Order: sequence, then C-alpha cells, then structure tokens
Amino acid sequence: MTGPLGRAVLAGLRAAGGRDVLVAGERRLSGDEVLAMAAAGAARLAARGVRPGDTVACLYGAAPESAIARLVTLALGCRYVHLAVGMPVAPAAAVMRTLNAAALLWDPSREQDAASLLAACPTPVAAPLNAGLFTPHPTPAPAIAPGDDPPAPPTTGPASTAGGDPLASPATGPASTACTGPLAASTADPAGVEAVSAVMFSSGTSGPRKAVAYGHRTEAAHLAAARRIFGPGPWRLLAAPGVQYVPALFTLWTLAGGGTVVLEPAVDGAARLAGLIAREHLTHVMAGRPSRLYGVAPDLGVPPNGLRQLVYGGEPADPARTAALTGRLGAVLTQTYGTTEGGFLTALAPGDHLRAGLLASVGRAVPGVELRVRDPAGSDLPPGEAGEVWARTDQVMLGYFGDPERTSGAVRGGWLRTGDLGRLDEDGYLFLLDRAPA
Repeated sequence: MTGPLGRAVLAGLRAAGGRDVLVAGERRLSGDEVLAMAAAGAARLAARGVRPGDTVACLYGAAPESAIARLVTLALGCRYVHLAVGMPVAPAAAVMRTLNAAALLWDPSREQDAASLLAACPTPVAAPLNAGLFTPHPTPAPAIAPGDDPPAPPTTGPASTAGGDPLASPATGPASTACTGPLAASTADPAGVEAVSAVMFSSGTSGPRKAVAYGHRTEAAHLAAARRIFGPGPWRLLAAPGVQYVPALFTLWTLAGGGTVVLEPAVDGAARLAGLIAREHLTHVMAGRPSRLYGVAPDLGVPPNGLRQLVYGGEPADPARTAALTGRLGAVLTQTYGTTEGGFLTALAPGDHLRAGLLASVGRAVPGVELRVRDPAGSDLPPGEAGEVWARTDQVMLGYFGDPERTSGAVRGGWLRTGDLGRLDEDGYLFLLDRAPA
C-alpha cells in the first residue's frame, strides 16, 4: 500500500490476522478477511483500467465496505475523494471533473446520490460497494450504472494483479496530480511539490463546503497526532460512520494499530452503549458532540475496566455538565479541538477533566503543534489576550483544492489561520471564544 498511512494499515491488518478488526452488527471481519477483500477490490478496479495516480471517489456509508474502499485506493496508489452523507453534488462533481476521476464507488444506501453524481460527472468505472466488488471473478464486464452488479475483472493481462501481492505496492503509472504554489505543503518534497493523496470536504458550518487536499505526509501526521492523544494500540473503538469524514479517519488509525472498530451508525440510550462497551471490551468511544455525550453518558454508570477514553468535541462544551459527568465516570473524558484544514490542534486529557478551572478550555496543544494567538495584523498576543488562533503543524492541509487564493489567505508561512477567536493562559491551555470576523 502507498504512503506511510497505507503501510501502517497494512502492517496493522497483518498483525491482527484472524482477529476481528471490523464489526458491524452481526458481521465480524478479521484482518485476514479485510486484506483479502481489499486485494480483490484492487484487482477488479485495476482490471478495468484504474491505474496509480488516478482518482477514485467514494460515497461513504456505514458498512465495512466503505472503509475497505479506502484501502483499495491505497493499494492501487490512487487519489481518494471522500464524499460523506449530505455532500452536495455540485462541489463533489467539480472536484471529480478537475481530477478527471476514473471511478466512483458508493455504499448501496447511497444509490440515489450515485445516480445524481454520475449524471453530473460520469466516470469510466462506477460500482456499488457490495460483495461482488470484493469477490474475485474470472470474467470481465463493461462499466455499470447504479443498481447493477459490479463487473468482473480478467485474471490475466496488463492490469491483472495475479502472481503478486496487490497490497504490497502499486505498479508504476501516470504521475499524480501535484499541487504547486499556495497549495504546496509546508513540508514539501525537494522539488517543491507534494502529490495529493486524498480530498476531504469541510463541514460547511462556517460557510460553503471547501475541498481540502491532503498529501501522504499530512495523513501520516494525522496518524501520529491521534496516537499521541489516544495512546498506544491496539484500540477497540466505537465509531459512528457515514455522516462526517472523522469516523472514517478513526477507522483507519485503529486498523493501523492492529485494533478493532465497532461500526454503529447510532447508539440510542445508555443501556445500549453500556452493553456495547462491555460486550466488545471497548477501550475508546467516539461520543461525538458534547450535546450527544450529555444525552447518553450521564446514565451510563461506572464504565467497565478497560474503557480508556470517551472522546468528544466539535462544539462548545458546558463546563458544569462536563464536571458532573467527570464526577460520575472518573477520568475517562477526552475533548479534542481541530479543523479539517489543520487536523488535531489541542486535547483536554482525562486528567485535565479533574481540574474544574480547565473545563471551559479545549486543552493544550497536541505534541508537534505550535499555537499562537494573534491580532488582526498577525502579531503575537500575550497570554490572556484574545485574538485569532493560528497553528503550525505537519498536519496542515496542502491547501484548498483548486482555490489557491483562498489557500494563500488561510496558510501563511506554514501557519494556519483557524478562523477561531481564543486566548491562551499561562500554562498553554486554549479557551475558544467565537469565530473571527471574516
């Protein structure tokens, strides 16, 4: 698999072997099974002409196949465009056209989305993420439309992976699209460019959705930051897939550590959550926004031994409710603050939750992240004074895809302007206040 993230996931799946790594309801897939499915999917797409450097877009869903689709792109050395639930057609199609997308894959629950997107941007290869795509088959077939079964690849020929390990590394092929100028990464290749490995879209909470480009080193930095926050693997993690891209990243990070991801689109009620924690021996739970955490966790009871972190973030927390929850559950809460453009920026660790004065903060900078609070002229402000939060980290995006002007406004000299107003205290804890004026 390509890139540091791909190699880490491959190593994690191989280490897991026969152990479960993806759990969805009654389905339990082992590391070996996931590797076999990824190899079959890669072989099928390669047989239909998808090559290293091509772009594959995915309408992500809740089933394990969506996570495996990303592994397929890593195996082939393809760029990946992540299309979460609710993604509008127009910006998705614009990015796919710019990148000359070779394939669109979709969760079967998103067939209508696929039909709309293919009408706006037809791709040479189009296939639902069902069993047919991930099962080897000897007979080739033409491209398909939404609702059809995926075609079968040939077992021989220039695109075949027969006789080798399709997950080890992709064959050579067309060069990847590279970002230059304002879209180049701060840690650029010697030539001054870095290839785009993935495109995500911002949530749209502060304006139109923006296409955010990552490189392999960006994604490796995200993985390193996650490990610093959430501790060594293997994790057993509960994730709610489909709505945003973050659960998809958590899934990859967990697999890279040889861990297990329990995919549950919705966990309603404390009793069900407690049952999942106990039955699956969960170490980490993605609780989502504080409002959701407060709705479920107060009735959870004392978590079983082994639960290390209940992770929340994405909106302002209520210090009083967080304090009450910490008093009930103990030191298991972790709050994170970050952006699509900058990755994980701060974390309020479980031990920090025992200090009431810190519960209005979003924690301190994650190791490897530098934070500054600056005035409108870009000058650093002292602790206690409010200004815009700037961050410097290897996690910073390559840029907004196809929008160098916006990129140059957001990333200056390797520093990302978050667009958030905040203040730092003397100990480096960040307190967010509002959004910065446009």
